[in-house]
Amino acid sequence: MTSVNTKQKDDFEFYNKNYCLHANEKGNLFTWGSGEMGQLGYSSRIISTMPKDRDGYPFQPNPLEIEQLRNKGVYRIAGGDGHTVAVDIKGNVYSWGASACG
Repeated sequence: MTSVNTKQKDDFEFYNKNYCLHANEKGNLFTWGSGEMGQLGYSSRIISTMPKDRDGYPFQPNPLEIEQLRNKGVYRIAGGDGHTVAVDIKGNVYSWGASACG
């Protein structure tokens, strides 16, 4: 698992082979790439309109904001092959994606 941490007003990012995360200076979180395991964090409404990859899984080709985390002040992000975790400025922890191992 890779983690990026900053409390400055700079952007920060996470990349792995399947998907990417980007939090801007306002702490709003954007994701893109493979949504095979729910790791992008989008609502079912968004997922139903996304293009599919060659295996038929949702795929977001460009950064798209996770609406549910808008204005939460995300300042720490981490992820694995199929899951994502974010922490906001109040210390709330959000996680989504694959849960096969716990």
